Amino acid sequence: MTRRRRWILGVGGLVVLLALGFWAVPVPSEALKQGVAPSLRLTDRHGTVLREFLSSDEGTSAWVDLDRISPDLVTCTLAAEDHRFWSHLGVDPIGVLRAAVGNARAGHVVSGASTLAMQWIGNATNHHPRTLGGKAWQGLQAMRLMTMLSRRELLERYLNTVPYGHQTFGAEAAARFYFNRSANSLSLAQCAWLAAIPAAPAYFDGLAEPDRVRGRERDILAALQALGWV
Repeated sequence: MTRRRRWILGVGGLVVLLALGFWAVPVPSEALKQGVAPSLRLTDRHGTVLREFLSSDEGTSAWVDLDRISPDLVTCTLAAEDHRFWSHLGVDPIGVLRAAVGNARAGHVVSGASTLAMQWIGNATNHHPRTLGGKAWQGLQAMRLMTMLSRRELLERYLNTVPYGHQTFGAEAAARFYFNRSANSLSLAQCAWLAAIPAAPAYFDGLAEPDRVRGRERDILAALQALGWV
């Protein structure tokens, strides 16, 4: 056997082992579920909400199809959290590189480069690793998750379960809580305002710290313009 053939067989064997290892990565069962339990709403015959009771997750939420969420909220969320969502495989290599450089310069972790898939797994399991090894494992889980869910399915699940503060989960509940309207009737500015909150709901508190939210809202609108999405 020639050296070249041995090298090719060795590389091929390594690729097969890596592929088998990747497919063996377990996806948490919680990440495959739809998410938070819906809250109970009592309405009159015209659909006006008379009273809403907290769900078993101690919050208000209402699951709606992705088509019933404003496209502007989708683009604002992606601009804020994961603007290469449609092109990466669950982990954003460019984001990881930039985060690594930023963390090295700061001397501590300032960015985790978490994609929506990584955030979904973190929220579903209530585990948000900060170490390099923990992030790497979560990244592998996110890549496996992307082989099991379509991007639209992931977006729908994320936008229906992400916390927006004040015991509200998901876009529909947040739109009704903050603006008294449905998630499909939000303006662009309202979408950017809502998209500012999930990064840190306690810090970007829409009621207690509106100036912080407005500042991040402006950053998101600027990002939309820079990306050419508006």
